[in-house]
Amino acid sequence: MKLTYRPEIDGLRAIAVGAVVLYHAQITILGHKPFQGGFIGVDIFFVISGYLITSIIYKELITAGSFSFKYFYERRIRRILPIYLFVGFITILLCFIILPHKLFNFNFSSFVSSLFFVSNYFFYNEALQYSALGNTDIFLLHTWSLSVEEQFYLIFPILFLFIFKKFNYKYFFISLFILGLIVSIYFSLTKPSFSFYSLPTRFFELLLGSLVCFYEKDIKERFNQYSKIFCFIGFFLIILSILFFSHETLHPSHLTLIPLFGTILIIIFSSNNDYLIKIISSKGIVFIGLISYSLYLWHYPIFLTVKYFNLVEGLLYKKILLIVFVFTISYLSYRFIERPFRRTYSFKTVLMFIFSLIILSMTVGYLSKYHKNFLYQSSIFLPQDKNNSIYWDDEIWHMLKDEDGKECFDRNGDFCVFNPEAKKNVLLTGSSVNASYAYNLQEDLDKDYKFIPMTAGGCIFIEDYYKWFSDKEAINVCDLDFQYNAENIIKRNQSSFVIYGGITPLIENTYNMMLKRGSTQFNKDLLIKDIKKTLYSILENNIVILLFPYPYSPYKNINKDIHFEYLKKFFSSTYKENILDLDKKAYQEIFREINNVFDSVNHLNLYKIKPIDILCNEKNCSSVKDNRFIFSNNSHPSFYGSSLITDEIIKKIQSIKLPKN
Repeated sequence: MKLTYRPEIDGLRAIAVGAVVLYHAQITILGHKPFQGGFIGVDIFFVISGYLITSIIYKELITAGSFSFKYFYERRIRRILPIYLFVGFITILLCFIILPHKLFNFNFSSFVSSLFFVSNYFFYNEALQYSALGNTDIFLLHTWSLSVEEQFYLIFPILFLFIFKKFNYKYFFISLFILGLIVSIYFSLTKPSFSFYSLPTRFFELLLGSLVCFYEKDIKERFNQYSKIFCFIGFFLIILSILFFSHETLHPSHLTLIPLFGTILIIIFSSNNDYLIKIISSKGIVFIGLISYSLYLWHYPIFLTVKYFNLVEGLLYKKILLIVFVFTISYLSYRFIERPFRRTYSFKTVLMFIFSLIILSMTVGYLSKYHKNFLYQSSIFLPQDKNNSIYWDDEIWHMLKDEDGKECFDRNGDFCVFNPEAKKNVLLTGSSVNASYAYNLQEDLDKDYKFIPMTAGGCIFIEDYYKWFSDKEAINVCDLDFQYNAENIIKRNQSSFVIYGGITPLIENTYNMMLKRGSTQFNKDLLIKDIKKTLYSILENNIVILLFPYPYSPYKNINKDIHFEYLKKFFSSTYKENILDLDKKAYQEIFREINNVFDSVNHLNLYKIKPIDILCNEKNCSSVKDNRFIFSNNSHPSFYGSSLITDEIIKKIQSIKLPKN
């Protein structure tokens, strides 16, 4: 059944999408961002959707006595999927061109999840916090709200028909609304990310729209004389929320009822005789409402693309021009894709279009997975194989596995053992940085060496480590088990090569981590003393290869930043090549403390390897060496970076005779 057209509903859509767009645009006026509560535009959409969907079902049941699922879902498919998949395909194609391989794969996974309308749970499982362009690499993050709506569309008609025939549906949905609100508040306090993304915690918002459908006639008749006042209050509540809500606001929760009640007041009490409603229903505002779906779909990936290239940062007039551009694209999409597929084309044509876009999108994903060099043959990009780039899908410290396929990293006590029958031993100990060398070492070491990687995240091996802690139960499992078992293995396997390092507790005062784990006696001087003591103890019966710190990249998101550098190099004829260099002196200062400690340790059985001598020139430590990336992130080596260090380790091992017991 077709509902009577209400232009004020499109006016509300315009307010909602305008709030979201301004929120994501991060408009700054006089040093203040006035639209930090713009995310509530999504909540307005939820109420409108709940109201309209329930109205369709309710009126069919009341007037015709039946409901056509086929007609209902055909309309949903026409309304949602063609433009949704078109924008998704263009976005994925764009990501394929501008993003590094690993980031593209994540975006493609999010796209696939959105095809099944579960992207909200995909983003929740990935622990992504939703903020205004805070996740600058996730181009389809905004599809979470569409997944929530589609889940509602799938569940609610079935639930409504079941309840309608068997129970007092009005009281039932009032109870369900109250329960949903309580659930939402609970999870916002305990699991805010789950509360933000999930249908159960958003259900009360959509149900509020349903309740309006049931009660609007009675409410309007009883309070009609106050319609103008209520409309003004409704509009005021919405604007108040946009201007004063922020990420500190408990949301969704009872506070979310402020813009929700504002929305339902306008829906219930709107009248053409009211001046405010005339404005909301004006042609310009209604036009924005009509294109609101296209506008919502396009604005986020366009904003992120522009932000990725840092084109409008801090420039208000450029942001305004960007918004105008987004509106233009959205109108063209509405005019030539969204509206024709809703009203003109046959359903068979709609399905063929949808199927074609899915096939094209899957093809892009296939090319990325199995033909990584497809768009990387020119000088714009470097080849993306494991030996030549940072774009190896797994961080290298996760690559080494035992015969059962279990990772050798973070095993604590049950360490991997390779070539157990060999008489000569190579023992690798340390944190994830040293674990980054394990795969290449195991591959390249002669088979007459037994190899035991004893590595764990944030762990440096120190004898009698536990003495720092008054309460052993307060010690992280990694600390206790790792230290105890590594110590026993080193003592049992004398006359070994012991590769030592993993000194993160000394870097940038992160030794405070130890304090948080329960130590009452720990201090930096004690740590330095015991590192030296441990080294001299190991050196009594073993060869120690001491690994100095791997350089730090000056960029946290090295994966994206290097890729971006090459894009800039391609698009600018005046680009001066400087691939994320770190001044060598600055690097030395970062690690001055631990370098001084290691430099002070000397012994006949001690051999030192300094990555700075291998990876850096006289002035700079670059992120690229021999036209190959040497980082997997800002503090760990890539596959190639690891190979440069492990080559030196193996040379040392091959040139040194082990001491005899």
